[in-house]
Amino acid sequence: PPSSKIIGNSLKLASWADALDHLPNGLRVVLLDADLLVRAPLDPIWEEDFDLAITMRPEGARYPFNCGVVALRLSNVTRAAIREWQRMDARLWRDRSLLAKWRAKYGGINQAALGALFESGSLSDLRIRPLPCAVWNCEDSTWANSENARIVHLKDNLGRCALGYRTNLQPQVQALADEWRRAEKELT
Repeated sequence: PPSSKIIGNSLKLASWADALDHLPNGLRVVLLDADLLVRAPLDPIWEEDFDLAITMRPEGARYPFNCGVVALRLSNVTRAAIREWQRMDARLWRDRSLLAKWRAKYGGINQAALGALFESGSLSDLRIRPLPCAVWNCEDSTWANSENARIVHLKDNLGRCALGYRTNLQPQVQALADEWRRAEKELT
């Protein structure tokens, strides 16, 4: 049976696609995971030229990108691309061997589905812009160099640490967990 993380990511993608169907063309949208800490304004992302932007991990990371932050300029083309992404996600749900193939290369189900679409050429109508994770989606491959991160992704061990379930992380990662706790206190 699929893990709750896979189920949650597929439901998130479906929610994103449904929400986009009700928004007007021309709108600039940043789709975010819930486990993110936004540290700086996101406005500079729109200085880049793209239809769809995804955050790329540094060379040598286990997987090439992370879908916790996705930016797009809403149009019929980008809306169709998100729906195509959702259909590929559903296809991977139905075909476990196909899911295993793409997860080995791209990680989680949403990333696996998007990677499969990239490789198939299905998204060639889009101007796709890679954005550095170190700035736009600082996650496990970039936590150690987070000083310029606008968004920090509190996944896995950092999330467990921020919630008090894990200690003894690298000093830079521990500092991010402490920052999360301070931000949480400010909001409550």
